[in-house]
Amino acid sequence: MQKLYAYGDSWTWGAELKDRNKSWPHELGKILGMEVVNRGIPGNSNKNISYSVVRDYYNNLLDNNLVVVMWTTPFRLGTPARKETTMNNNFLLSTIAYEEEFDTEIFNRHLVTTETLASIHTATDILKDNKYIFTSAFHDYTNTNNDLAVSEHLQEISKSWLFPQGIVKALPKKYERWASTGKHPDEDGHRLMAHLLGSNI
Repeated sequence: MQKLYAYGDSWTWGAELKDRNKSWPHELGKILGMEVVNRGIPGNSNKNISYSVVRDYYNNLLDNNLVVVMWTTPFRLGTPARKETTMNNNFLLSTIAYEEEFDTEIFNRHLVTTETLASIHTATDILKDNKYIFTSAFHDYTNTNNDLAVSEHLQEISKSWLFPQGIVKALPKKYERWASTGKHPDEDGHRLMAHLLGSNI
């Protein structure tokens, strides 16, 4: 049976669901009739998401299988689950930026966003012979911070994705609270996301 490999952060993993088998990868697997491998990790960064794709590719796990990558915000650093994931965590780089009299916030956002861009390019190259879907969980890649030199590249590269403005924006208005409050989708939300993705595959 063809498998569905799903990559992402806590939205893919199924955070706050009583039954993680109700997460969108499993709901999508039901729609497509595929066995599901859920590689979502809470707090995941795009860099780590890309690493997971690369690891599975070189272990020959993705051959003839469908890959769906739900990217997280480009400003997220990779940290363990349940830990803060803001720029302030990057103490060493912040110190270097401070000593060089850079604006530390812009410096860190630029650095992490550049890593996101490199990660997306890597995953695209790795998956070029696979059927794959890229989308965004909640971050609007079409309106990335223009203070960043790489923002126009993120906007350009996301044009071919499904829901580059964040899949949350394609859902009914009542679900917008997820993006604004940091809450995770409930079972109904995951089911809706799966149907949105399934109707475009």
